[in-house]
Amino acid sequence: MATGRDDKLFERLRRQARERNVNLQTHVPVGHPADIILKSLEKCGADRTVVRHRGRRAIREWVSGSASRRVVAYVNWPVFIVRGR
Repeated sequence: MATGRDDKLFERLRRQARERNVNLQTHVPVGHPADIILKSLEKCGADRTVVRHRGRRAIREWVSGSASRRVVAYVNWPVFIVRGR
C-alpha cells in the first residue's frame, strides 16, 4: 500500500508528465517483490532487466530469499543487478 510520501511523489510525477504531454500511470502492487517483478516482466515482454539488490544480512536473506536472485533464476534473458545504498 502506498504511503503518504508515495502519494505525494506520484502526484508530482503525474503533474510533470501532464506538463510534458506524457501519459503516466502509477500502480502500487501488493505481494512478494519477486512475484510482482516477474509478472510485470511477462506482461511487458521484457528482453533484459535491471534490478536493485538491497544487500540485506545473510541470515535474513536466507530466511526470506532475495527478489533479485529469484528473478535471475526464473528469466532466460540478461539481468543486471545493481547494488542499492
